[in-house]
Amino acid sequence: MISVKRKIRIFTVWLVFTITLCMTSIKAYELWSDLLEQEYKTTGSIARLLDVQLVGSYEDLLRDREELKTKEEKINYYNEILQPIVDRITQSFPQYGAGYYVHDLQSIVAFGPDFTKEGLIDISPTSLARTVYDSKQPYRFYNYSQTRNSLVVAVIHPVIRDGEVIGHVWGNMAIDDVYQKFFEALKTRSIAVIILLILSLFATKYITTQYDKSIQTFRDRVKNMDLDQEEKQSAFLPEFREIYQEVVQSRNRLSESEKRHQKQMTRKILETQEEERKRVARDLHDGIGQALYSLLITLRLIGRKTHESDEQELLNRMEEITSLALEDVKSLAFNLRPAILDELGLVPTIRAFIESYQQIHRIQVNFQLEGETRRLDSITEVSLYRIFQEVLNNAAKYSKTDRILIQLKYTKDIELFIQDFGVGFDSSAIQSTSTGLCGMKERVQLLDGSFHVHSVVGVGTRIHIILHSKDSTKERVS
Repeated sequence: MISVKRKIRIFTVWLVFTITLCMTSIKAYELWSDLLEQEYKTTGSIARLLDVQLVGSYEDLLRDREELKTKEEKINYYNEILQPIVDRITQSFPQYGAGYYVHDLQSIVAFGPDFTKEGLIDISPTSLARTVYDSKQPYRFYNYSQTRNSLVVAVIHPVIRDGEVIGHVWGNMAIDDVYQKFFEALKTRSIAVIILLILSLFATKYITTQYDKSIQTFRDRVKNMDLDQEEKQSAFLPEFREIYQEVVQSRNRLSESEKRHQKQMTRKILETQEEERKRVARDLHDGIGQALYSLLITLRLIGRKTHESDEQELLNRMEEITSLALEDVKSLAFNLRPAILDELGLVPTIRAFIESYQQIHRIQVNFQLEGETRRLDSITEVSLYRIFQEVLNNAAKYSKTDRILIQLKYTKDIELFIQDFGVGFDSSAIQSTSTGLCGMKERVQLLDGSFHVHSVVGVGTRIHIILHSKDSTKERVS
């Protein structure tokens, strides 16, 4: 039976896919409609230009040509005069067609491109061009053209003289050429979106890295209180300047309560850091992550319609890059701040981390839970998780252990016990110089807890943390 969590994931994937497909279809439809409208305007302009080029009426062209008696002679004469006009227009507008039709002669007298004498005949009895003789209005249509011998996008323009329709002119474009323009425009937009999203991904990674560096710089400088007024403007991001000013003002007022106030500010810094991590992780997942997923689906849809091997190879490469970028965004967002920590609490987050940790590092983790689990305040849960995360990552890097024991006890207090069975180290020599251990100890002291490290070379390392839980809310956690 499918679990609720899996159902939610499947529904989310389906929803994103459906929305992406709908948005892609709407965008393609809008692009196609805009392109058709543009072609109608262009072909309409060509038709009006032909009408303007016909000064007077067709009969005016026959003045002083009384020797032209037969229908064929008149058609040939009209062709001699009007065909050069059509040729000039079709040369000025490549891919477009145009022509003249004389109603009295019931015949086309000039057309292009690909003019032949055999084409100087009457239009088909079912031709949509005949509608303009009743409506006396220009007519747009998307249908077969006998002069182009293909489907066209066309505008038929009636030639009206003295209130009567004496013939018509037209402008058209083969539908294959319209399709070519459509796919070129679609491909250009897709490539532009891909490039923009990839650049956005790298920019986000760079900004996140710089932000973490700025946070670390901020913390180091606050500890030393060594910034003058000029350095305050450039040492770290503007949003931290106000916090720094509060720290400085607090220091001037500190006496016997200096240590207590310092703890409060450090706690605020950690909360600010975690809130920003949570915001950045959410933005990565909901913004760039969803956009990359939509892009990946779009690339696959385009790939199904592409038959050129070079274009298919390019699309496959773009799809591979986008897929890798999507995985990087997911990993980056989880490492910054796992959403499960806020939604479900410490225990489910630890279980999720252990599951991933065992798969990646091939280290067996024995997690033991004792007591009635409950939700703690946010900073306590975050601090315990960060310590737990750093201890396990350090064990994977340095301890060379193949198994780890973790015990989390919920009694009146909260106890976290982590034991690896690796190479160990000289704890008396390293504790005072290790940045990682000092950072863990600082977090625990901030929560009025105790932090103990014991390590023996060749035996392993044991870390024991005890916290007094305050204002905890009882809540069952599976």
